[in-house]
Amino acid sequence: MENIIEGKIEYESKKYGFYYLNNILTLIPDDSLDSIWDTFFKTLKERTIDDTLVLEGITSSGYRITFINLKLVKQAGGIYKAFVPAYIIGNSNAISPLPQIDKFDSMIFIDKFFDPQKIINTEFNDNKDIKINFNVLDNNEIEIEGDLFYFGINKNISRGKKNPNTPLMIKSYLEIKFKNRKNIEDVIEYYRKVCGLFKFLYNRKYVKFSEIKLISKGKIKDDEIIRNVENTFDLYCYVEDEEKLDLPDSLNCLQYKQIEGNIKDLYLIVNMKDTYKNYYSLNKNDELKITINKYSNISSAFESWFDINFPNYKSNADENYKRLKNKVIDFIDNSIKEEKTIQNKEILHWFKSDIEKMEGSLKEQIKYTLNLFKDCITNTKKNLIENYGINYSSDNELNEQIANNFKNTRNKISHGNMKDEILFSDIDIIAYVIVEKIVRCLVLYKAKVNVEKIKEIVDDKF
Repeated sequence: MENIIEGKIEYESKKYGFYYLNNILTLIPDDSLDSIWDTFFKTLKERTIDDTLVLEGITSSGYRITFINLKLVKQAGGIYKAFVPAYIIGNSNAISPLPQIDKFDSMIFIDKFFDPQKIINTEFNDNKDIKINFNVLDNNEIEIEGDLFYFGINKNISRGKKNPNTPLMIKSYLEIKFKNRKNIEDVIEYYRKVCGLFKFLYNRKYVKFSEIKLISKGKIKDDEIIRNVENTFDLYCYVEDEEKLDLPDSLNCLQYKQIEGNIKDLYLIVNMKDTYKNYYSLNKNDELKITINKYSNISSAFESWFDINFPNYKSNADENYKRLKNKVIDFIDNSIKEEKTIQNKEILHWFKSDIEKMEGSLKEQIKYTLNLFKDCITNTKKNLIENYGINYSSDNELNEQIANNFKNTRNKISHGNMKDEILFSDIDIIAYVIVEKIVRCLVLYKAKVNVEKIKEIVDDKF
């Protein structure tokens, strides 16, 4: 359970006491506040995005705090309640005036991003002393959309008697140094994008970082001397019930060292708006299950990532198909020009859009990727076929079986003809697992990871 945070806040020119517990903020009218609090209040900022509010106040311990994207619900007695998706709290109460929670220069995500065995080299001398060397991280400064991304390591030597078996504590971090200072809405968007990257790396629907720090630089006047100061704030974002979270151990997720040269591309493509992202597992137990909903989601993810990688697949593969498709589109364009009613024009535009997207059947696309990533999924296919005892005469015949089965099962689900997961056959399960692996391959392929490296990643992690 979280600690209660209490303090004072102002909403619609009225003063309230507040307390925050378990992601719920409660505002209680307070008409008898001491005048000393008046200097701490800041006018409410109203945001038009999603009709949400950002409320700023001061905690009882004297820290500035900002609750983000609130939708207040009025209760009896003038009390308000709101679910809190995120808040930022100051890290210092010793500066006067308290630093504003806005205009940030950098953002730091702290967690276990690296395999310790790939960071540390240990050596023993004749006296059995341990010498620890830290490997240099290649490409640890990456420019993305004008901002600089750094992957680094914090290390502390533990000399406490209570923990003699842990001489070295390691935390790795991702720091983003902004080219231009960012406001609250900007850093929340960065949080979403970094989560998007690590959801893919972890193959998890939700991710949670150990700490998220926001840094702003400013000046204070101290005894007539103006000094530069660096203010630190903590960002807390709501994640799903932690009992459901089961983030994989850092050794069992895709490692920085495996994709260090492709981080920029991977970060950008997993955050593209037209990507389908609702296929990650909730936890380890969820990874081991195949349900109707998951089958449908992985099919949508496959089609999404296939189209991103090969937008004109069928037209490029078959000149006759391309010629016929263009003739149909030209015919629809002429029909739109001749059509008199707006309603019919709209129908024709929709029809044209559907035709433009037709670039091969799901079965054709799966067969193509089975060949494209043949080397990457060889071991996965071999293990599945042996475990389920599937008979086949050739690799082409097996690919035909996998692609056809996946297509048929997806169609049954789409038409509501499968009501129970017990109906999944052995080949259905094999097809699902292989297509799931191919989705991961397609994402890495778009991020310009070479096929040999994709094979290494699939064999190692997936």
